[in-house]
Parts: sequence; structure tokens; C-alpha cells
Amino acid sequence: MNYNCLNQIEENIESIKKNEIEEIFPLIQLEKVSEAIEKFKQILEISNQEVIYNYLKGIIERQKFCDKIFEFYDCAIQKYPSQYQFLQLKALAISKFKNVNDSLDFCDDIISMYPQQIDTYIIKSNALKKLGRLQENIEMWNQFTSSYPEFVEGYNQLTQALEADYNYEQLIQVCDKAIKHFPELLVFQQKKAQYLIQTKSFLSAIQILDELIQKNKKEAKYYKLKIKAMTKYKQNLLKQYDESNQESKFKILYDQTNEQIRQCYNEGILETDEETLQRFRIDFLLEINEKQEAIYFTDKYIEKYPKNVEGYQYKANILFEEKKFEQIIELYDQAIFHSPTNFQLQYEKALYLEKQERWVDALKCINLALKISPQSLHLYLQKFQSLAQLNHFKKARQCCRMIPNLYYDTDQEMAQCDF
Repeated sequence: MNYNCLNQIEENIESIKKNEIEEIFPLIQLEKVSEAIEKFKQILEISNQEVIYNYLKGIIERQKFCDKIFEFYDCAIQKYPSQYQFLQLKALAISKFKNVNDSLDFCDDIISMYPQQIDTYIIKSNALKKLGRLQENIEMWNQFTSSYPEFVEGYNQLTQALEADYNYEQLIQVCDKAIKHFPELLVFQQKKAQYLIQTKSFLSAIQILDELIQKNKKEAKYYKLKIKAMTKYKQNLLKQYDESNQESKFKILYDQTNEQIRQCYNEGILETDEETLQRFRIDFLLEINEKQEAIYFTDKYIEKYPKNVEGYQYKANILFEEKKFEQIIELYDQAIFHSPTNFQLQYEKALYLEKQERWVDALKCINLALKISPQSLHLYLQKFQSLAQLNHFKKARQCCRMIPNLYYDTDQEMAQCDF
């Protein structure tokens, strides 16, 4: 017996069924619903559950409401009375095509028959959110997690519901329950740390994040969250310092926290080599006025990521404070060499050239930028300024006219402008 041949025949039959299913959609759109239902009944007798399920799901996604739309779902439910998935699809259809409140009642009927099928609760939850009944949604998931604590998705849904209500104290309690039932799932420890930050329990959050980092040193998000907690803690110290005379005590804590943040960045980058951590470290070093160290890591960043604009921008800002304009121009030439199609680099180079009153060179950069991005309106404005500085008023006027309806609605208004 040729099994490959038999498999090919079965695949061809399924393909024919799917094509026939697709023919039903236009019938509904042409309001030939009765004809569509009869065709669906015929296909229902010969097709498998997956084909029928995908078709009914497609109705929800692709069709507009018609009076007999629910007959499709009733036919499938009659054919497969023990398959709750078709009941759930009907609940979704009721929510979309009929009335959200009616879908709640239908969900309750399904739940009474299949109390452990979490997908039905999710459908009901979405309906409650549409109606703005947040407390009922929270209560439903509280009851579900109490009745079926073994379902991890129940805790995920409950945290989402509580987040919409900004109930961080209860969120922490939910995380504790989830951690107790699922100690191997680190996501609830991470969530607890996030909620502790929201309640300003920064040190407790940092302690949890230290534990998470020890369990998985290659996960960049734990370092980022720990840095966020330490930064918030530092800001809180600063606020206390403003309200207190204990300057020396808070100064020591503030400096210690900065050093811990620095160490966290260094460790996180060493372990994960994560690009955003490297950028954020430069920001942090500039914030605490460690300029030389910031320059060192900026150069390393540019060397490692020569096509990333951010590195050049960091260094340009540092050089600008020192009024090293020639070095800035050389820096942008380097950036443009690696990213020749990035018009923003040409634009930023032009801005620094203008600070040196090098209007001709600035104009050349703007023209190059416009070749790359002729739809960018701010480039025309910048070109206008350079032309005006060079006393090319006629060309400046022409440039300004290329900016449709931005400042001037008519040529008469344009003629009245001051140049």
C-alpha cells in the first residue's frame, strides 16, 4: 500500500473542503445567507473539526453582522455537542455581532458546564473590560485562582485586572500566592519587584532583583529593573535631603547608591553584552558628572556599534560643552561614512556647522539630506535659514515656497514676509 499516495489524496480532499468553505464568505456578503448556511451544513458533514473551527473563527474576523449569523455556530454546536470550543466561538460572536451583556450570560452558561476551561473566563473578562466593569473582572479572577490555583494563566489574568485598577498592594499579595504555587516561574518575582517599586518599597525590590540576577545572570531585564529601583531610591533620598538638615548622612547614601548603580551597569554589561545597557550607562555617567569615563565608554560604543547614531550624538554633546566644534564635524563625518543614507546625521552636522557660522558647508549638508529625504519639512526650514544668512533671499523665498501650507497660505502672504 502506498501511504504517501494516500496522504496526498487526503491532503487534496482537505484542500477542496477549505476551498468550498472559502466560497461561503462571498455568499454572506451578497446577503445570500440561507444559501450559505445550506452549503455550510453540507461541508459540516464531511469536514473535520479544525476546518469548521477555523471557518467559524474567520466569520468573527472577516464578516459583518447579519440576522442569521448565529445559525452557523448553532449548526456546529449541534454537530459537536461535547466540544466547548464551538460554544466559546459563539460567545465571541455574540460579543461582536449582538450584545456584550448577552455574551456575559452565555459565558456563564459555558462556565457552568465547563468550569475549568480558562478560555471562557478570558472571553468573559474581555467583555467585562469593554463594559468598564473592572471590579467584577477582578472578583472573577480572584474566585478562579482560589478555586483553581494550579492554573498559572489565572494569576496572569488577575494581575492584568488589578493593574488596570492600580491596586499595587493587592498585586503584591497575588504575586506571593503565585510564587508559592509556582516557585520555578521567575516572572512573578519580577512582577512583585515592579509592584514594590510602585509602592516605593525600593530596598525590598532591589533584594528580589538581586536574587533573580543570581538565578539568571544573562537576563538583561533584571539589571535594568534593579537600576530603575536604585535610581528611584536615589531620587527619594534627594527629596529627603531637601527636607532635612542631615546633609552628610544623605550625601553618603546618595554616593553609595550611585556606586551601586555603576557596579550594576558594569556587571550587567559584562554578563549580557546588552546594547541598551551600554547606552544607558553613558547617560548615567554623564548624569553623575563622570565625563572622562563617559567619553571612554562612548568611544567603545561607537567602535562596537559604528552604525548606531546614539553613540555619535552622545559624544557630540560632550564635545559641544567643551566647544570642540572641529572634532564634532569629524565625528559626524565618521558617522555619515558608516550610515550614508541617514539624513538626520547630515542635518545634525549642518546644525553644528551653523554654530561656527559656516553657512555654505551647512547648506551643502542640508542639500545632501534633502536628496535622501525630500519629504522632511524641517530640512527646508533649515535650508531657508542658511540661504538667508548668505543673503540669497530669492533662493530662500523659493525654498520656503516648497513647504506647502506650512506658514503661508498664499503668495501674497509670502510676499509680506521679512526678508
